[in-house]
Amino acid sequence: MNDILYDVDRHLAWITINRPEAGNGLTSATYSMLADAFHRAEADPEVGVVALTGAGDTHFSGGGDTSHHRRRTSNNLRLHLGKLAEVSMVMRNMGKPVIAAVNGKAIGGGHQLQLLCDLSIASDRAILGQDGTRRAAAPFFWGLQLLARYVGEKKAREICILSRQYSAAEAHDMGIVTAVVPHDRLRTEVRKYADEFLTLDPDALRWMKAALNQGSDLHYPALFQGREMLALFAGTAEWRLGNAAYRSGELPDWSEFRI
Repeated sequence: MNDILYDVDRHLAWITINRPEAGNGLTSATYSMLADAFHRAEADPEVGVVALTGAGDTHFSGGGDTSHHRRRTSNNLRLHLGKLAEVSMVMRNMGKPVIAAVNGKAIGGGHQLQLLCDLSIASDRAILGQDGTRRAAAPFFWGLQLLARYVGEKKAREICILSRQYSAAEAHDMGIVTAVVPHDRLRTEVRKYADEFLTLDPDALRWMKAALNQGSDLHYPALFQGREMLALFAGTAEWRLGNAAYRSGELPDWSEFRI
């Protein structure tokens, strides 16, 4: 699994997004490998807790790899988003706690992955936020749904609609991450949380995770509606403008698309 590293240490499975040269950007292959890794951890009786992180020191994940977006059509974007839906469902529905070790930037789809984790421990270097409206997209895959529950609807609108990004300390104050620790202590702190989970009854953990998810489980239809809406964007002039500007670091001029 070239895009993903998988390692088990004392009942803690580490799943690492291994594309540091691309800011741990997410492709269809990456999502498929992530889903396989989470299924593997779920089925392994030696694993009690799962940690998700990114390779290197700068990115947890910068989100969707925009270099792949040039070839997107409506049909293949729809298939791509189906792989993201699969990852999100196995993360939420596996009966074992999942901890995000946010070691750097967690933006867009990367931010949504950390939102899906049961706990998020962030390095003090981490930056978290969304970027969809800057490149003709939207965080339909749990960003819109979970942020409103975590931070309140008004703040969620700021984060998602304005595509703002925040320091780890700001994210902690809002309730987006569980704790912030010095960068060089991140894995040690995740290990401590994992060891605490491992002292607890696995069945009780599974039941409570399912019960805590119950309210937001009602949002599943929105994911599949969002998939169809985003697929309509692929290959359009708006899509091309947003992604080209995002790659160049420039601000796009959206004026021709306003009604």
